[in-house]
Amino acid sequence: ADFAALQETYPAVDMGSYPFFRQGKFGTSLVLRATDEALLGRAVEELRAMISRLGGDAVEEPVP
Repeated sequence: ADFAALQETYPAVDMGSYPFFRQGKFGTSLVLRATDEALLGRAVEELRAMISRLGGDAVEEPVP
């Protein structure tokens, strides 16, 4: 629900959620894409805050 709310807040940012199971652990790759770098930065900051608020650990892997 929180991720869906973030998408509603930033409709110009494409967002995707890709669950996985690796080395005995569940996780989710959350992908954000946009052409407006400032807008993308704000969405990423809110996503980081959301992950932290929900007790998760964010690992950022920028795409080249």
